[in-house]
Amino acid sequence: MSAPKATRWVFISLLTILAIDAISFGLVLPLLPELVGPQGEAAIVVKHPALMQGLMLTIFPLMSMLGTACLGYLSDKWGRKRMLVLSLFGSCVGLGLTSIAVMMHSLGLLLLGRALSGALGASQPLAQATVTDIALPEQKALMLAWVAVAMTVGMLAGPLIGGLLVKPWLPLGLALPFVVSAILALFNACMLVYVFPETYHPSRTITRIPWRHFAYALGAKPVLPKLLAFTLLEFTWSWYFQGIAVVLAPLYHWSSAHTAWVLAGLGVAMSVGLSCLFPLWLKRASVRQISVMSLMVVSLAWFWSLMGQGWIGSLFTAGFMSVGVGIAYTAVLTQLSDLMGRHQQGWLMGVAASLLAVAWALSGLGLGFVGQQRGLWLGVGLVSGLLMLMAYVARFGWSPQASSIPGVAADLNK
Repeated sequence: MSAPKATRWVFISLLTILAIDAISFGLVLPLLPELVGPQGEAAIVVKHPALMQGLMLTIFPLMSMLGTACLGYLSDKWGRKRMLVLSLFGSCVGLGLTSIAVMMHSLGLLLLGRALSGALGASQPLAQATVTDIALPEQKALMLAWVAVAMTVGMLAGPLIGGLLVKPWLPLGLALPFVVSAILALFNACMLVYVFPETYHPSRTITRIPWRHFAYALGAKPVLPKLLAFTLLEFTWSWYFQGIAVVLAPLYHWSSAHTAWVLAGLGVAMSVGLSCLFPLWLKRASVRQISVMSLMVVSLAWFWSLMGQGWIGSLFTAGFMSVGVGIAYTAVLTQLSDLMGRHQQGWLMGVAASLLAVAWALSGLGLGFVGQQRGLWLGVGLVSGLLMLMAYVARFGWSPQASSIPGVAADLNK
């Protein structure tokens, strides 16, 4: 197999892995009101449904925060394939536990299954690190964009599976979507073992422990504002995306299926923006310029949401926001990758995924307290969007990318 064909095969395999693994998180969103709730209305009865739903949204990214940075760091020491296999098998076990919890009406098992899925669900940063292994410099932004598309497809498929597989005439009830996703993850892991090649072979031992990598990287001025903007971007998006199920769905009396279709529509809009708009934009502007403009689109979308729209207007605004978030995510992540050397890519992508998980955990927890207060939900989103933009355009946030700090990447391994 020629080098370009081998690279194409590895890349297609990565996209498939990401799409399947992303299902495990989005799967739960349209099922929240039916999974945990008051007596007679849910599979698992709890006294405080809103808080428990917030905890359900929080525990997955919280555990992901702890697991992804370590798995990304280990992939720099031991290779990408081993960690990808571990991640996919972990997702399979976590989804299996979740399905058992639903059938047994056990809140403890439900939380354990979500926690395990989060802790070992590191396919996203590992796949992104693999992209940096195989991509030419001029291809990196576009390939990372397609990685984001694959993630979006998984997030799109998750709510659809969750909303459409729960039918009275289908077996297992609410447990069926989790069983289906577990089978997909297991199949994906087995395929990975037999057909996926290793793309990274460490040439030397990395001696710094992960937290020291993080502390050292923050000493470089261009890194900190981009990491902060990246984290706020993810909080802004997760606050909106999860808020659709927690805030807008009850407000507009949407069923689980309706919520699933709305979330799927956001995924379609983001995928179209990344696969069509972003490549055209790259031909006319630098990655840094695209970062600023797309972050501005996200902030303006939040501002427009405060204008008191109906549900149709809210859907149009959501489309603009999802496109802006997808492009901003890819552009800022590309800049962060350019700031680091080859032997820090797994660690960097793990840290980025951990920060992403922190953002999703905080937004999930916050939504548990906000409940159905639409005005408060929109206000928090707008403030976060403005802070995100301010963090990026801070004085030292405009510094040139990789060429300005060549010593940082090399020193991280000393």
